[in-house]
Amino acid sequence: MKGQGLRDEMEGRYPLLHQFFACYLNQDWPIESATPEAAFDLGIAGSSLQRRCEIRRELEALLSQFEGDDPRLRKALNDGLGINVGFRKPASARAFVEEAQRRLVRSIEAPVILIAAAVILDQRGRLLLVRKRGTAAFMLPGGKIWPGEKPVDALARELREELGCGVARCRPLGRFSAPAANEPGSVVEAELFAVGPAGQVAAAAEIDEALWHHPDDAPDFALAPLARDHVLPLIRTWKRDSL
Repeated sequence: MKGQGLRDEMEGRYPLLHQFFACYLNQDWPIESATPEAAFDLGIAGSSLQRRCEIRRELEALLSQFEGDDPRLRKALNDGLGINVGFRKPASARAFVEEAQRRLVRSIEAPVILIAAAVILDQRGRLLLVRKRGTAAFMLPGGKIWPGEKPVDALARELREELGCGVARCRPLGRFSAPAANEPGSVVEAELFAVGPAGQVAAAAEIDEALWHHPDDAPDFALAPLARDHVLPLIRTWKRDSL
């Protein structure tokens, strides 16, 4: 099967795989310096737990379909799913897919922490970041969602405790996944909200430090993966008036 026919067959059978691997094709880094490991981790971080489980099933089916036939698997990846890079370093196309599978399984089995987090920008377009006592990474204000608690209520509670402010405006931005900054081996599932605070913000309770960071500036401090990999890229695409 050639050309469009192969693409139609593969995308129909494995609709999520192209989306997952597309991160490898669309990064700002030079392809020559990219690695499959970096691509897999970025794709995993941007996928919900449910989506990762669905992708895992597609990977298992793909490996089963082309078991023992690496040239056909390579062709299916190249021509069928448009995955045209990354085969210089891996030993085979199968090794490429199996590495993605291993990393997916590890992320699926990791403990999940549900949190609500605030994206707060000032008039200069700078993002508010906080660092908790005894930690190194700066992250978004917010915290864990209690059982039975609504995410927006958890966010309001955490902002009162951490920053001494209320919520004047609140707009949901969706759910994002990332490795936890302070719990090694865990993953945070974050409900993000664009927030306009009511009152002045100031570090309180367990917050040791708060700062404002412009998304176009290179940080000279450690950033939590959620802020680094999702929120800063997201707000670079915003116009201030959209909040």
